[in-house]
Parts: sequence; C-alpha cells; structure tokens
Amino acid sequence: MKLLSLKELKSFDYVKTKEKVLAYLEDINLAKYKYLNVMPPSIVSRLYDIRVQSTPISRSRVESYVILKEEFEREFKDKLEEIDSIISTMSKIEQRFFIDHYIHGTKIMLFQDQFKCGRERIDTIKKSATIKFALLVGIEVYK
Repeated sequence: MKLLSLKELKSFDYVKTKEKVLAYLEDINLAKYKYLNVMPPSIVSRLYDIRVQSTPISRSRVESYVILKEEFEREFKDKLEEIDSIISTMSKIEQRFFIDHYIHGTKIMLFQDQFKCGRERIDTIKKSATIKFALLVGIEVYK
C-alpha cells in the first residue's frame, strides 16, 4: 500500500486526529497496566470484622482473581490484535514509523537519520501513518 497523497492528507485535521490516536493508544496502555496489576489473593489468612446481615460470597477469592485476570487479558489481547491488523494494512515505511514512533517512542529525528530522508518526507510518512490508523479505527477528524 502506498502513502496517502498530499491532497488526501489536506482533507484531515492532522493535529486533532493525532490527539485521538494518542488517546486510543493510551487506552491500550491502560489495559496493559490493568492486566499486569491484577494481584493474586493473599494465601495468608486474614482477620475480618464481624459482619451482621451480610450475604455470603458466591466465589472464592482465587476464583475472582482468575476471572478478573482472564477478562483483562482478553481485553488487552483483543486491542493488540486490532492494532496489529490495522498496522498490517499500512506500507512498510508507515508500519516502521508507526511502531517505532507511537509504540516504542523513537524520536522523529532518529527515524529521519535511519531512513536518510528529508523533513518533508518524514512529515508525509508521519501524517499518512497517523491518518490511516485513525481511518481504520474510525477516529479521524476532517477539516
């Protein structure tokens, strides 16, 4: 697949679209941290306050932990698979830029040095990759 043309890029509000893409990717990071931060229940017995008129818990703490961990893992994997399928529709240079810049946080200047291209070309790649991602997720902003 090729880069979006300058004419196609001009019909989008790049700044607002980029903000939405960053917010979308931030949701992925939150899902990752939710998944990683689900802690197993303590195996040490605990003392509980006496409760009057409480309803009994229908599942054990271990069962609740396993269910919660699986739910967060499924949510995280679904989002990763969605991103992977979106990125696979981009051109190779857009894929490399998107993964390096948005996922790994590589600076644009380093990317420019690696691919030996000018600032205008990098801007076109950056905008094309960002807008393609937004289009496929449905979060693009038109002018």
